[in-house]
Amino acid sequence: MRINRFLASCGVGSRRSVEDVIRAGRVTLDGEKVKSLSIQVGDDSIVEVDGQPAAVAERPPLRESSS
Repeated sequence: MRINRFLASCGVGSRRSVEDVIRAGRVTLDGEKVKSLSIQVGDDSIVEVDGQPAAVAERPPLRESSS
C-alpha cells in the first residue's frame, strides 16, 4: 500500500492532505524520513508522523439490524 493511502486509513487526513504532511518531512518509515510519495508500506513497517506511531484504525463491528 502506498504511504499516502496508509496514512489516510490511519485517520491522519485525506490522501491529498497527507501528501503535504509527507512533503513537509513529518513522516518516517522504519526510522528514515519519507522523501517520496511512491513509497510502499509493508506489513512489518513502522510509520510515524511527528514522532507518533501511525496505525490503521480498526473498524467497529457492524450492528445487526433488528427487524
